[in-house]
Amino acid sequence: MAALTNILVLVAAARLSTVADFARFSAVYLVFTVLLGVSGAYTGQPLVLRRGGGEETRSACRSAV
Repeated sequence: MAALTNILVLVAAARLSTVADFARFSAVYLVFTVLLGVSGAYTGQPLVLRRGGGEETRSACRSAV
């Protein structure tokens, strides 16, 4: 669902803006998307690498949500 909305936002921005405005929007949107991915990887990576089962891991998962 998120990929579809991303595409719809890009199409709407392309249709409603000038070339220069769309270039600015694309640059900002690219930075936003990269930072969002880095943030998700940074916060999700410890949960992926750590094997579950212990109380410490369960409490970490609960506090992450």
